[in-house]
Amino acid sequence: EKLKDTNLIIGVLGNIAMAKLSSAGCKTTSPDYKEAMEYTMRGIELAEKTGMTDNMNTYLLFFVNLMNITADEKSDHPFDHVKQLLKIAKISGIKPYIALSYWLLGGMYFEEEDYPQALENFQKAADLSKGMDIPLLKSLSFFGLGRVAEKTANFKEAKKFYLMSINILETSREDSQSLALKIAV
Repeated sequence: EKLKDTNLIIGVLGNIAMAKLSSAGCKTTSPDYKEAMEYTMRGIELAEKTGMTDNMNTYLLFFVNLMNITADEKSDHPFDHVKQLLKIAKISGIKPYIALSYWLLGGMYFEEEDYPQALENFQKAADLSKGMDIPLLKSLSFFGLGRVAEKTANFKEAKKFYLMSINILETSREDSQSLALKIAV
């Protein structure tokens, strides 16, 4: 019974956080925005403290909340939010979210001109996305690797990664068109 109550509390915290985030819009200075982050973090902490990290729906809700908060927040510590996303994604075990978290970190390190860290994170995203049927994530991962190679004057590698990125999207588009034709016929 206590487990059921805890699960309910975690779900309510997630729902309140989502409502506060929606109410705040993109105004990071809004009290609702700050409360959304507080409720999200309280929900995550309670889930971890009580061992309820296997509740996939709740964790995904928190993941989405943190994604939205991180995307909007222009704070001094956005890396902390994305690292928290990565932690949640790893706990959830959902590979697309893990890969997406690495891709986000890669992009953040790239913007900070920390190219070794950007390369490492884009590579992890690319490695994880290879086994998935998510062409956009694969393409973006290789595109990120191309950007790092270009910035570090490794133009031959940059070209290779850019072409891989384009090829993934072209192939997925052809596959989609082929499937649509098969369905139509």
